Amino acid sequence: MRLDRASARLLIGALILGSAAAGGCQAFRKGPAEPAPVLLPAQPVEQAPPPSPPPPPPPGDSEMAAAAGFLRGGDLVSAAEALDAVIELGAKAPARWEAVYQRALLAATPDDPGRNVPLARDLLGQVLESKPAAERESEARLILALLDLEEGSARAIGDLRSQIETMKAEGEEIRSALAQREDELRRIKEILLEKAPRR
Repeated sequence: MRLDRASARLLIGALILGSAAAGGCQAFRKGPAEPAPVLLPAQPVEQAPPPSPPPPPPPGDSEMAAAAGFLRGGDLVSAAEALDAVIELGAKAPARWEAVYQRALLAATPDDPGRNVPLARDLLGQVLESKPAAERESEARLILALLDLEEGSARAIGDLRSQIETMKAEGEEIRSALAQREDELRRIKEILLEKAPRR
């Protein structure tokens, strides 16, 4: 069988490619012959230990977060209770002094239904004794000064009200005495008119 040129070229190309793919033709290999892979026995795979759980939050942190949520929601009573829980933890709670400060603010707040100025003074005194940061110290001193000013103003207002009530009572007495004197004067005039000579 005789092949034309194109068919011969195609056949030769296919043979060359097939031979190179099978590894039988060294002319088309790039580099030395590769050795056959050696299969090794399977090694046991070491499993990494499971990750350790995250450490628990410091004592009092969840209560502080709850107090912040209550404050945002306007629930001052629940916020005070959460802050009191942190304060009760004592030195175990890293946020203790912040809780004492926040609780003092609540106790000093005029809108707080549980306003307790003596408690606010006591807590602010504790904050100052704890040697707080300069900012907290100045805020605590300012709040104490405002409470003193408020107390002084309330005392002065009470004194003024008492004076007004006293003056009202005195005014009533003066009005009563004046009415009595006017009545006496009227009677004197009537008597004088009766005694006056007739024309």
